[in-house]
Amino acid sequence: METFKERNYKKEYENYHSKPEQKKRRAGRNHARRQLKDTKGIVGKDVHHKDGNPMNNDKSNLSIVTQKYNRTEPRLRDEEREPQDKDIKDKKGTQPAKYFKGLKKTTKSKRDAHFQRGKEKSDSDPSAYKDAPGDKKARKEPMRKSKYTKDYQKMYGEVLAYEARAFHDFGANSPAANNKIRDIANKARDFKDAINKIVNFAKGSSTPSKKFAQAIGADKFTDFEPDKDITQNVKDFIQQRDRVKKIGPRANDPDQNLQVQLKGAEDLRTGSDVKLDDGKTIKVTQKNAKIINMALDRVKPQMRVQLIKLLGKNKQSFMKALGAIKRSMA
Repeated sequence: METFKERNYKKEYENYHSKPEQKKRRAGRNHARRQLKDTKGIVGKDVHHKDGNPMNNDKSNLSIVTQKYNRTEPRLRDEEREPQDKDIKDKKGTQPAKYFKGLKKTTKSKRDAHFQRGKEKSDSDPSAYKDAPGDKKARKEPMRKSKYTKDYQKMYGEVLAYEARAFHDFGANSPAANNKIRDIANKARDFKDAINKIVNFAKGSSTPSKKFAQAIGADKFTDFEPDKDITQNVKDFIQQRDRVKKIGPRANDPDQNLQVQLKGAEDLRTGSDVKLDDGKTIKVTQKNAKIINMALDRVKPQMRVQLIKLLGKNKQSFMKALGAIKRSMA
């Protein structure tokens, strides 16, 4: 039969509570209690230090909580405070209400069973990533944006606004002309619209329009078309702009480059997702990544550029290009 030793409070005090540091911490807790002694609802509850520091008795750091919560290990508190779903709260483990919101009781039970089975599965088992009951229905409904998503979009909006104003060298003979092209390109619907607006401004009779026409080489021609290099730079700028709008500010970073992504897919046994220019992703197997990279290494630079554009355009274009590569290498 198991026996329990009587708790030795004297030894506990000598070994722990009598230490100067612990005395200061205890005094801090007592001071916090005195600060909130007249607060409604404090009877039978504890005063909690939000940052875990009993020496910080600023009122913004104090809150009244249940004794159970305050005396539970910090790592276990989230489970304690997380509201549980009333229909399945008696099932094994935690059943956070937010994961079962809006579902029927039968669906909730099936969903819980799905999660329990998933715990036992390996990370490499594809069945571990199947939709749980209720996921497909939730996906059809508009998803509420979390505070993190809102902060992310707010930050990205600021980055995009800054990049839209940043200097870009289109090849014009003056900074003013380059800035004008940038402003036109940023507001244009597409490449064709941007060129039309550039030509229309160059045709103007005002002094800024005449200087602009000279700077882009349009005064040499009756059609007021800019130099070919400038036209190509505008096209590239529009493509990068649209890619950033779809994917985010990091869209043109080196690790977002299609070739870099394909090299990464080739290095992984299971392949990996590759992000395309339309903002969507496509799963590329290791074998297909290896075939594409081999083809890109073999073709001439000009052909490589065209092939990368086809592969990166969208999923349909990617599959067509992949099929053409396989046929040519058969």
